[in-house]
Amino acid sequence: MSDKWGINTITIAMTDNAYALKIQDILHRYSDYIYGRIGLPSKCARFFIISVIFLGAEEKALELVETIKKEVPEVRVGISSL
Repeated sequence: MSDKWGINTITIAMTDNAYALKIQDILHRYSDYIYGRIGLPSKCARFFIISVIFLGAEEKALELVETIKKEVPEVRVGISSL
C-alpha cells in the first residue's frame, strides 16, 4: 500500500463512558498521528462522542479504526477523509 497522507476525522460514539479508558489506551498507541481530540457529551445524555483529528498515513488511520472495532466492539466508530 502506498504512503498516502491526509487528514482524517475519526468519530467514536459510546452509550457508556466506561469504555472511555479502553479508547484512551488505544488512542495513546497512535498519539504520534493524532493532532487533537475532543470529547462531547450529547444533549440527550444517552451517548458520549470523541472526535479525533488524525494526520498521517491513511493506512494508519484505517488501522486505528479497525483496532477500535476489534478491541472495543461495544462502541460505534466512523472515519471521514479530507
